[in-house]
Amino acid sequence: MAKVAIDGIVQEARPEELLIDLINRTGASLPHVCYHPQLGPVQTCDTCMVEADGPLLRACATRVADGSEGAPSERVANNLAAQKEPSAINHPRPGAL
Repeated sequence: MAKVAIDGIVQEARPEELLIDLINRTGASLPHVCYHPQLGPVQTCDTCMVEADGPLLRACATRVADGSEGAPSERVANNLAAQKEPSAINHPRPGAL
């Protein structure tokens, strides 16, 4: 099993597990709009972006790699903020975001 640090806490990932599934399984918080485990990675909303060992990656499409580390960052927060506005424009619903 791969070991990954999420927010400084080492977690054990299942073989070939997607990062978003590990995050959800461990109870950590990560926003996501277009992902569902039975559908797989759709990769259209970019709300599940994480900073893992440097680059921003979609958690819905990234397989866990042994020894990787991820934590909240300003780059992730800025990306999420940038994704909220188009979502609100394209899907208007009071209180949705």
